Amino acid sequence: MREFDKREHPLDERLLADVVEWFASRTHEDVKTLRAEAAVEAQAEASGKTGLYFISLKMLARIKSMVRGSIERRQTIRRELQRYSADLLGRVNELLDGAARVLERNGKSPDLLIVQDNLDRLKAEPAERVFIENGDLLGKLNGHVIYTAPVAMVLSAAANTGQVFEHRYTLPTVKVQQKSGQTHKAGLDALVAVVAARADLDKVFASRGVIRYLAQMSGGSVRDLVRLLFEGQSLARADDKVRIDQASARAAVQRVRVDLERTLWPYQALARIHEAKNLPEPQAADQDQLEQARAFFADLLIKGVALEYDGGECWYDVHPIMREIAAFKDALKRG
Repeated sequence: MREFDKREHPLDERLLADVVEWFASRTHEDVKTLRAEAAVEAQAEASGKTGLYFISLKMLARIKSMVRGSIERRQTIRRELQRYSADLLGRVNELLDGAARVLERNGKSPDLLIVQDNLDRLKAEPAERVFIENGDLLGKLNGHVIYTAPVAMVLSAAANTGQVFEHRYTLPTVKVQQKSGQTHKAGLDALVAVVAARADLDKVFASRGVIRYLAQMSGGSVRDLVRLLFEGQSLARADDKVRIDQASARAAVQRVRVDLERTLWPYQALARIHEAKNLPEPQAADQDQLEQARAFFADLLIKGVALEYDGGECWYDVHPIMREIAAFKDALKRG
């Protein structure tokens, strides 16, 4: 099937313009002025890109920057949008329905999948407004939508998102070891396959054992594996090596470990997580202390110091590189 050509079956530009201009009017912006300024900017950036669709995108970017203004301004805009949330939802759904029709006309599935990333970075109060107070609106978009929720909210008993959203999924770390500590071959193979899909392993690594070692030391975190690969190739080049060998790989792990050592981590708590393979039960007297304890453990998960795994049961462990730090080993010995 040939690729989609928006020139043959374009998305109705009026649908996007309608949403953007509605948003501008509700945020008390001068729509005509915004349109004129956006057209000038578009003309200056790229000759010919002054169509309604392109101008609407420029307007949306301008409005987004305006929304990031003062706290008072954000609060005013929030109140206005809450008053007209149903109207905004209807206009956005018209836009999504239009996109689905374009896909269907091109012989593709009309089912839209929207991934809204970075919401997991929200602090507790705005996250509760988004997922709890307004969660019903998020579920009414005409498409399949994935929202990334903050870890602290997932751990919190007070903020039960399961009562708002029909389905909840946890994306655990790739399991490179069993709960017992034995190597999990299938997980390592999967990480090696990820790297092999993007690079010629024989040209990049001195042996397959090198990439497996880096995959093991990543703890199953793809982000950390990418960092170890970057550090490994940088160190190999500095030594005039054409491939990442075991020495370069170990030096990469050491460099990451030194970075981790510069931060004062709660090593005693990490030792308990490593031994129990679970997050310790918070010993707290009131609800505020419980929430603080949950936020504490959520912070460890967000920073990748503690990793979550799943294999029929949910369990946790400390990042393999953290386990090489002398302070952690001392905490483990002290029990």
